[in-house]
Amino acid sequence: MSSLLESIKVEDGTFHQLAYHEQRMHRAQRELFGEVTIIHLADYLSVPDYARHGLYKCRVVYQQRIERVEFIPYQPSAIRTLRRVYCDIIEYDHKYEDRNRLKELFNQREECDDVLIIKNGLVTDTSYANIIFYDGQRWFTPAQPLLQGTQRQYLLDQGVVERANIKKQDIPLFQQFRLINALLELKHPAQPTANII
Repeated sequence: MSSLLESIKVEDGTFHQLAYHEQRMHRAQRELFGEVTIIHLADYLSVPDYARHGLYKCRVVYQQRIERVEFIPYQPSAIRTLRRVYCDIIEYDHKYEDRNRLKELFNQREECDDVLIIKNGLVTDTSYANIIFYDGQRWFTPAQPLLQGTQRQYLLDQGVVERANIKKQDIPLFQQFRLINALLELKHPAQPTANII
């Protein structure tokens, strides 16, 4: 089995939303391994000196225990266009280190920046982020994403976004979209849904 992965935002030496990452880790460990020793990330993680200024991604690779931790400088990619791709068999319920199936779909993007994965007629995620849509008044996120993202869950808990089953034909009903993940927050610019091809 592929190892699991958490990508945690570290900004100026501070970890963001560790509790949400722990919740997802513990859920994955229970479902995949049964009873496990609870990992408290704050007991395992410390920011190295070189990562105390600026934006870094902390990659935690684990199974029943933490296998390795890496700190990587992070610069968000400019994602403006998405190509719809269709795959009814993809499964990515847990954040696995092995992303080969997602990479195969990403490679179908042609001239676009990323892909929007449609599964069984419903919008799910892009190759590396959850997506939210704006209808002019409210933000919505697909009710059935491939992966339950930590930033997505945070925004749901805050009441900023709502769940909805979004069919591929519903996309033009929305004005804008944004990509969100642990390192992409709402401050990143939205794009028009016309950019979803």
